Amino acid sequence: DRAVMVTDGALDLMNQVTQDASNFRNEVTVRSLLEMAQYDTGSYARKIRIPLFVVSATNDTITPGWKIHGALDGMDNVEIKDYPGTHFGLFGEHMDEVVGLTTSFLSKNLAKL
Repeated sequence: DRAVMVTDGALDLMNQVTQDASNFRNEVTVRSLLEMAQYDTGSYARKIRIPLFVVSATNDTITPGWKIHGALDGMDNVEIKDYPGTHFGLFGEHMDEVVGLTTSFLSKNLAKL
């Protein structure tokens, strides 16, 4: 009836990850919607000083890869891994590799902090 996120795959992923969560309610607050509309990380990207690992999907319409690359271009503390497909593919067909790479990145970099 009403939806905040209608991108292809959003409902399928939500149903998949909540299938065993009997108390889950697929709802958001009005305040959350207002905050989402104003959400812009681009202005904060250049302030990041710790190592950063970013995963991007080439056909992502929620968090477009070109915006990610533009915001982080030239930063030497950033590793970016691009995958083919959409936003929710990162949580589906690429999930195992994303988790593995993220775990490796954290293991390597947390020891330095």
